[in-house]
Amino acid sequence: MKKNAFFAIIAAGALLASCGAEETTETTDETGDQKQEMAAESVTYSLNTEESTLYWEGFEGEHESHVGTLKFSEGSMTMKGDAVESGSFVVDMTTINVTDEGMPEKSKNKLEGHLGAEDVWNIAQYATTTVTLGDYSDGKLSVKINVLGKAVETTVPVTISTDDKGAKLSGKFEVDFSSLNVPLFEPQEEEDESISPVIAFEIDAVLTK
Repeated sequence: MKKNAFFAIIAAGALLASCGAEETTETTDETGDQKQEMAAESVTYSLNTEESTLYWEGFEGEHESHVGTLKFSEGSMTMKGDAVESGSFVVDMTTINVTDEGMPEKSKNKLEGHLGAEDVWNIAQYATTTVTLGDYSDGKLSVKINVLGKAVETTVPVTISTDDKGAKLSGKFEVDFSSLNVPLFEPQEEEDESISPVIAFEIDAVLTK
């Protein structure tokens, strides 16, 4: 009887130890899940319009191009982990600037006025262009560009990085605006005078928490 009682006590002790270990494991798992949920919380970043710039390059004929910049008037981006949940950037079309090296100032002003005219970007009626951010996967961001009262949807290669202070979005890409039917982009009799509807861009966007 004493021997059986001794083994019963040992067995009960082992059972209690096992239960205690299981409870500890469950608590640890719950804590880990809570940390993962906290790490995946949505974070909204505001665009720093002073430090952000959109560079552009337009092509005329086969050998000539013009370059310049545009500024943003506002913007924001909400991310959850590495995923973009929502966001939009507003481009101020009145800030269109020609930066061709060696071009006389008078010629630059003339070209800027031409680009803002009614038969091109019609800045008098459409002073802003809104870029709505969509899904971001494998370094590619889907965007919808609302320009001239129409929408151009495309996917662009960009890099998005975040840290404790904010986020950065940068990349080089091209956008085909042929669907807008802009008169300037229509084929000209002289091929060298034809303006390509495909415009190259480089974005350097700085966002803060």
